[in-house]
Amino acid sequence: MRIIKVIYNNDTKNCLKLIGKLDRVFIEKYNYDHYKEKKNAIPIMTRHGAKKLPFLVFEDENLEEYAAYWSESKKELTLDLINELLNTKLQSKLINS
Repeated sequence: MRIIKVIYNNDTKNCLKLIGKLDRVFIEKYNYDHYKEKKNAIPIMTRHGAKKLPFLVFEDENLEEYAAYWSESKKELTLDLINELLNTKLQSKLINS
């Protein structure tokens, strides 16, 4: 099962509705506006150099991070983009085989 870590705030929580439409994905949510959740979100964002929200990190079954979405990338967060990022690891395995 793949994991998506979603870091959002009250202004960007509409991304959760979009991500909730996915099947066979475990979602870890961190609300940046909530003190205890922010404490857990900061190390994830720092590791990737992200500053704006929403921020998504994609992990595989072995808990290895293989893709991320930064809102700084200027790409709009869509279901197609999320599916593309989810399949990034699978595509790289097929190419390297």
